[in-house]
Amino acid sequence: MSDYDEMLRVAETRENSVEAAFKKYDADNSGAIEDTEVMCLLQDLGKLPKTDPSDFLASVFTKYDADNNGVLTFEEFKGFYNAAVLDANGRGFSTSIPTTVRRITSNHARPRLAPRPRYSLASPRCSALGLA
Repeated sequence: MSDYDEMLRVAETRENSVEAAFKKYDADNSGAIEDTEVMCLLQDLGKLPKTDPSDFLASVFTKYDADNNGVLTFEEFKGFYNAAVLDANGRGFSTSIPTTVRRITSNHARPRLAPRPRYSLASPRCSALGLA
């Protein structure tokens, strides 16, 4: 097998893995990942935020929700998921809020969404996924 073929195989395997995770954590089958579903994923990876979960979710959606609609589409989820997995493996990504994100959200540089409910690890969605 050539290096190119191996690269394609690895990329396809990675894409399938991300797609399977997306389907698993899209608990309501809406075709998008919501804030509580993001927290369920992080709980499963053992990477719950060290900061207030609501603040952390705001930073995640500021960084990864490109169309600012309050949910992560599959394309948006790929970036977040890959960063979270890297962090779970001890490389990259942080569950603390970077200063630049804090500055962006405090200056209201992006349109504000409706306030998100406070997150709880006992959320019904995590329980439904068997993660609580």
